[in-house]
Amino acid sequence: MNGIAEAVRQLRGTAANQVPGAERAVVTAGTGVPTSGLVLSKV
Repeated sequence: MNGIAEAVRQLRGTAANQVPGAERAVVTAGTGVPTSGLVLSKV
């Protein structure tokens, strides 16, 4: 959940370490090899 929360903050523009111009974010889960993924995008 921490990865998803950070991705949402990046897309909203409210992150502490903001990536300029962030429009999409990829969040993965799994140790070593990602076992699932989520792509978030600004609307």
